[in-house]
Amino acid sequence: MSDLAWGAMLDISRGLSEADRFMRRGDWMQRPFRLATRLSRKKLGVVGLGRIGRAIARRGQGFDMEIRYHNRRPVEGVEYRYMDDLKALARWSDFLMIAVAGGADTQHLVSADVIAELGAGGYLINVARGSAVDGEALTRALEFRAIAGAALDVFATEPCFPEELCALENVVLLPHIGTATHETRAAMGELVIDNLHSFFDTGRLLTPVPEAAHAGPAAG
Repeated sequence: MSDLAWGAMLDISRGLSEADRFMRRGDWMQRPFRLATRLSRKKLGVVGLGRIGRAIARRGQGFDMEIRYHNRRPVEGVEYRYMDDLKALARWSDFLMIAVAGGADTQHLVSADVIAELGAGGYLINVARGSAVDGEALTRALEFRAIAGAALDVFATEPCFPEELCALENVVLLPHIGTATHETRAAMGELVIDNLHSFFDTGRLLTPVPEAAHAGPAAG
């Protein structure tokens, strides 16, 4: 999942998918491709510093990014700065990465107001849960270039998603492929078997689901 998050962020910042379409249309024969945005030494805001959020943040350090995060509460033992105001984090960030769990607690956590704080130079990347972002507000922000762009692997009403997004070059659209690798799916299957062995041997699961997560599937 963290690999996909970084792939999506690289794609939208450097315009990789857009550049591929540019080449296939033959536009390179007519004009140069637009200038894009680099990732190195930019500001990365991570919303949800769970297992996946921390993995995303670690990769950000390899790009010399300054990293801050928003969470229900500060996380012990991390060097990143905690921000309890999500709008302030969005206003600070060049890239806002969503890595929260689903459910009622995070429904539209990234609201129209939060999206607006990103501003015309900010990017939003969501590989967690579509319900965490106000999809209508995000679509409007992309249509009117109120933010620089977005990369989305999840949608609130999958497999349906806003058709208006298909006409926009400032958004990367992915069909919920966060865990869609041979290695990840094999590891998921092995974890199920390991949990079954543990339960029948000891009565305990290796990875029990917290009560708070019963309202929706976890994202990290």
